[in-house]
Amino acid sequence: MTNIKNILVWCPNWIGDIIMGIPAMIALRKRYPKANITAVVRVPGSEILKGNPVVNEVIPYRNRGDGDNCLRENIKLIKYLRKKDIDMAVVLPNSFRSALMVLMTGARYRIGHVTDGRGLFLTTGIKVTDYERNKHRVEYFLDIVRAIGCKIPRKRPSLRLHPEKRRFALDYLHKKGVSDSDFLVGIHPGASKPPRAWSSERFGRLCERLYRELNAKIILFGGSDDKGRVSEIEANTKQRLITAVGETDLMQMAALIERCHIFVGNDSGIMHIAAIVKTPIVAIFGPGRPEKTGPLCAREKIEIVSKEYPCSPCRQRFFKECKPSISNKPPCIEDIEVADVMSGVERLIERRVVRHGQTSLSMPPS
Repeated sequence: MTNIKNILVWCPNWIGDIIMGIPAMIALRKRYPKANITAVVRVPGSEILKGNPVVNEVIPYRNRGDGDNCLRENIKLIKYLRKKDIDMAVVLPNSFRSALMVLMTGARYRIGHVTDGRGLFLTTGIKVTDYERNKHRVEYFLDIVRAIGCKIPRKRPSLRLHPEKRRFALDYLHKKGVSDSDFLVGIHPGASKPPRAWSSERFGRLCERLYRELNAKIILFGGSDDKGRVSEIEANTKQRLITAVGETDLMQMAALIERCHIFVGNDSGIMHIAAIVKTPIVAIFGPGRPEKTGPLCAREKIEIVSKEYPCSPCRQRFFKECKPSISNKPPCIEDIEVADVMSGVERLIERRVVRHGQTSLSMPPS
């Protein structure tokens, strides 16, 4: 494929998948350094790519909501993209809709995986075997750009945080009474589906141990829909928690996570944000598998807590493939104890990737 001037990347919907798609975009940029690369990204994940030099333009979009409004927005988007005279479109998600939308842009070359009966919409289709489906998502997305001759990047993706977001994080923490010598642990108790989330009651008991054994200050992250979980966590600890749930936008949350010594959370998009701001992670995996969706950071900065159930990763059609526990969780996550997660925190500290008691709330380098 020669004379490629304008490239469209249709990004996945989920925050974690957007992050895991960044290496494919880096490979595209290296293969076509002078091309204009436009990324279509669902809100709020669009914030992740703003300011990233791998793309020239980020187009935020919403694909849910009122039917008529959604249709009008889609038509408006297609009209805008058709004016860009797109030479090549890379379709990262598997959905029928994403391939159809790309076809309507008029792109000459359209590359993606052949799934959901959308092969007729693609000019270069990559077949998906069971082996392909079980690859790490980074490799799965990289296979798309490998098909057009892109070389695979070695560096891990990082997140460019605007100084304003970092100043927000500093001010926020100071106002909440976090001093330069405090050991700060960030916790995200949410997940894309409730059965994927570790018990709020156990998160509360974990907070109790973090304070008692490590004298940690704890900050909770999440969106407005996580407020119920926060109440349950607070009911299971006597310690005062800093609650940033529903109080930040995505990039403000990322800047706060960057200030944490350790991040503890479920297999989720916020876990992937912790990875690309280089905060050491204790990741709780139940139905998912780290071999497929594990965080993208240095191996020594990750502790995976999982019970290695032979049925994982499952199709997550809760609860048709397994019986729920009394707390409505699948056994693979129900069997994870507070001691298991606490041990993950301790191993990170022992590994010296966490400088306990030696932090500074000064601004990190941009």
